[in-house]
Amino acid sequence: MKVQKQAPAQSGARFVGWKGPVIDNMLRVFLPLGVTLLLALFCIPAKGADGPRPSQHTVAGTVVRVEPQDSTLVIRETGFLGRFRIQVKSYRVKKPSQLAHLSPGDKVSGVYFTKDGLLHGLRSPGSQPPRRAP
Repeated sequence: MKVQKQAPAQSGARFVGWKGPVIDNMLRVFLPLGVTLLLALFCIPAKGADGPRPSQHTVAGTVVRVEPQDSTLVIRETGFLGRFRIQVKSYRVKKPSQLAHLSPGDKVSGVYFTKDGLLHGLRSPGSQPPRRAP
C-alpha cells in the first residue's frame, strides 16, 4: 500500500482573485480588527437601557372616583389608542381644589412626578384653566 505525501500547508492562505502581498497583509490586520470592533459595539449596552426610571410621566384617562378629603383621584388610564394597558390607579393630587369640579366619567390628564408622588397640572378637556386677574 502506497502512502501519498500531502503538500505542506501554506502559511497565510490567499483569497482567490486577490493579488499581491499588500492586500494579504491588509486583510490579516484589518479583518480581525473589524470583527473585534463589531463585537465590542454589540457588547456595549444601549444608553439608558438600565438607567433610572423617568422622573415624570403623563397620565390620561377617565375619572372613576373622587375623594376630596384625601386629595385622591382614581383614574382608569387609557393606553395606546385607548385599548391596551388599561389600568385603574389612585393618585394624590397636588392641589386638592382641582378636585371640586370633577365627577366620575370626566376625562382628565395631568403629569405624575415620581419625586413627590403627586399628580400635577390636572386638566379636564371641558374645563378652562384659571385666569389670572389683570
